[in-house]
Amino acid sequence: MRNKIKLTLIMCTAAACLTAYGCASGKKKDNDTQSAVTTTTAENKVNPEKVEIRTYEFPQFMNEFKTPEMLTSLVASGFDPQEHIRELSASPIEGLDCFETIDDVLYIFRDGKLLGIADTEGEVLVEADRYTDIHVCAPGMIELSEDKEQNVPPQYAHYNENGELAMLEDFAFDQANIVIDTVYPEPEEEEEEPAETEPKFEMRFPNGVIVMDTLWDSIEPLSADRVITSKGYSAMYSAKLDKKSYYICVDRYYNYYVYNGVYGSVTIKVGDSVGQCYIVDPEDSSELEKMLQSFGSTDTAKLPSSDEMLDFIRIELNGDAGDSICYTISSEGYCLTEKFGENGIVVSKFFTELDKESFVSLVQWVDQVVSAEYGFERTDVQTEQEN
Repeated sequence: MRNKIKLTLIMCTAAACLTAYGCASGKKKDNDTQSAVTTTTAENKVNPEKVEIRTYEFPQFMNEFKTPEMLTSLVASGFDPQEHIRELSASPIEGLDCFETIDDVLYIFRDGKLLGIADTEGEVLVEADRYTDIHVCAPGMIELSEDKEQNVPPQYAHYNENGELAMLEDFAFDQANIVIDTVYPEPEEEEEEPAETEPKFEMRFPNGVIVMDTLWDSIEPLSADRVITSKGYSAMYSAKLDKKSYYICVDRYYNYYVYNGVYGSVTIKVGDSVGQCYIVDPEDSSELEKMLQSFGSTDTAKLPSSDEMLDFIRIELNGDAGDSICYTISSEGYCLTEKFGENGIVVSKFFTELDKESFVSLVQWVDQVVSAEYGFERTDVQTEQEN
């Protein structure tokens, strides 16, 4: 998969490929909106005088992130700090201004702007003389930070269910502390001649936590430059389970976050607006493949006029074997199809012609379906399948 693609390079490459065949588009700008809006006209075959006009516009959800985001669909996480902190309506300890409790075994109290920690008996375990922020950062672990202007590294402490607290001398993240064990599941007892079982994999952290308490089909370390995201993690892995792809991300406290993997990417240019997003739902990817196949195509010898400012949508779908197929479709329906092998080398490419409505349907599909993957819902747009 060729994950990291510069938007400007994509736009120039796609425009150049289609312009080489001379693609044209007709655009109409709506002054009342910030994004370009284009109309397309399709004639009714039964009644040529009846004309249906469909509009499309640049999907607004693409403007919500500055860079394309691959880690959008969170499947599971191993830690939620809100589950371990509870605000107090009144201090239970006389003489201390306790305002929060940690798992009901410790209290955070304040003295002016400084914070300290006491147990449920009122014994002060950490004096309020240096720390300005105290919070739970991992199961059984507390981070204590001084004023940011002091530029002092935070301190860490472990606590248990009895309210006992122990400061840690030297805590630092080290990916080598993450263990990936190979496990061979026991064969089913009812099988007379059980087949040889495939190895499974288990990811375990220094605190004993196992990722999702699950045996994975595969887990591989992943270089950070292969994942385009604004989220900062200390380590990332690609994983597979039941033929589905996932990213396992680990923060500096050894907390894990599991995201759906990437099944394809979409780049759209409408007017002056250009954006890229990813398809992270396998069902959406399958739906898109069926949608593309339903359009059909015919080889064409007709060359449209050249227009470097054409609107286009570029769709890249990833194959299981590491190959991929890319469709670059102009607003006029001219489609450049490129097939790539596992090493990224072009295996084949050809030019076909689709119905103009295909382009509009794809843009609307992205606006409605893929936007939901990013947490946005569109109710004012219907795809061609729903019409």
